[in-house]
Amino acid sequence: GEFLSGKNYVYQNWANGLDPLTGRPIYNPDGLYTLNGKFWYGIPGPLGAHNFMAMAYSPKTHLVYIPAHQIPFGYKNQVGGFKPHADSWNVGLDMTKNGLPDTPEARTAYIKDLHGWLLAWDPVKMETVWKIDHKGPWNGGILATGGDLLFQGLANGEFHAYDATNGSDLYKFDAQSGIIAPPMTYSVNGKQYVAVE
Repeated sequence: GEFLSGKNYVYQNWANGLDPLTGRPIYNPDGLYTLNGKFWYGIPGPLGAHNFMAMAYSPKTHLVYIPAHQIPFGYKNQVGGFKPHADSWNVGLDMTKNGLPDTPEARTAYIKDLHGWLLAWDPVKMETVWKIDHKGPWNGGILATGGDLLFQGLANGEFHAYDATNGSDLYKFDAQSGIIAPPMTYSVNGKQYVAVE
């Protein structure tokens, strides 16, 4: 149970680091919107830097492959305290502050903050070995194979095979529909297949 180490694998702005003894976050005081009453533009937002999409680990490369993303979120307390409501999450936030900003400049800036990546992470050195930039966030899970291949579907409908050692794009197929699920592999009569839903 002893804390050994920790490092973020994507940019974040809500913490200034980790306590070296406990591993607990050292909160950025600007992000304590419930205490200071100010609007907070948090990165990552509540969807995290990685969500339910499957990560993969290769015992051959000793790397973790993470379908990561950056989806910011605006936080602002409800004026007058918490009031339950039926049209959104009941978390004490003014959810009208979480939509896209009103000005074209602010919308452009927000859209520029949306990112998606496939990261090859070294869990021992706690560093990114290589990274693939995707066209947007919320991409599918990862399948790592014993043949040093990675498979991933993307939100834009592309299905890719990558080299697990360096991230080279080896194959691309247009599935014509966004892909969130991780691929899987199976064998029939000695022939290996990859499938994704």
